[in-house]
Amino acid sequence: MIYVYDVFNGALWSEASDLSQVAPDEVLAARGLAKTGDLPATNDGLHVWDAANRTIRALNQDELAAIAAEPRPVTPDQFIFLFTPEETDAIRASSDLVVKQLLYAMEHAPEIDLNSQRVKDGVAYLFTAGLIGAGRSDAILAGDAP
Repeated sequence: MIYVYDVFNGALWSEASDLSQVAPDEVLAARGLAKTGDLPATNDGLHVWDAANRTIRALNQDELAAIAAEPRPVTPDQFIFLFTPEETDAIRASSDLVVKQLLYAMEHAPEIDLNSQRVKDGVAYLFTAGLIGAGRSDAILAGDAP
């Protein structure tokens, strides 16, 4: 990735995957900007822009733990589309009382926090009940649609 930043305070202005998407150095300099490249992307959840050093740095364990604890709300309709159509059908057809309770709670919640322990436990239960496949719990809780 190529990052464009303010030369005075290091504030990140933009990022691009290709050098052709970035203005020439003289145009950047005239605006008090500079670029740096061949650095990891910041959209992986593991790296952030470090304004003081004008580079990308890995998040430390405390920062990762804080991010993992932050609420990540989605609406019920967004949550439903994290499941495959087959999983949704199996969940809705289930006669399991715990699954019915989960479905009822989900349908009546204004939002669903993907980092909530209750939601994590519920998704794990769906796997244990055989309603979602292996590896799907992590994908669902990460907010990755199939």
